[in-house]
Amino acid sequence: MRLTLNSTAPQIKTKDISGKDFDLESFRGQKLLVSFFRFSTCPFCNLRIHTLNTVYEKLGVKVVALFESSNENLLKHLTHYELSFPVLSDKKGEYYKSYGLNKSVFGMFKGMLTRPVEMIKGLSKGKSPLRGVDGYLTRMPADFLIDENGMIKELMYAKDEGEHMDLEIIKAFGDKK
Repeated sequence: MRLTLNSTAPQIKTKDISGKDFDLESFRGQKLLVSFFRFSTCPFCNLRIHTLNTVYEKLGVKVVALFESSNENLLKHLTHYELSFPVLSDKKGEYYKSYGLNKSVFGMFKGMLTRPVEMIKGLSKGKSPLRGVDGYLTRMPADFLIDENGMIKELMYAKDEGEHMDLEIIKAFGDKK
């Protein structure tokens, strides 16, 4: 079931890809973007991770990224970014389910057909969905902006595989007093 605005963000308690304990509750008192991705070799996902990492300091929020990939694949395909934020593996889809994410064959094809430039940029970074897919090809991304009290203030369930919340929305949330 999809989440709604002003609902409490479901708990996430696991280890990040480097083995450190992660607890969403530790972010209380801070603004947060929880961003769900597809799998470690998704070209759209890698392009977005690269973008978030590049603009991280300007966003005004902490970022947490979840992938439906194994730790092994995430370490293999993402560690070259020197990420500024935690990346979590949810290979079993536990958090994807609690946040109400879905799958869509139509959304998968829509992303490929309507976002060719982004797809090519992602592929140019050496990431191909044909190498090491260990998540659902049809998984759709989602983004959640969570306030200092753990409440969801903005959310976006993607309609295609390359869609994410606009960076300006994230920045405006981060700038809000």
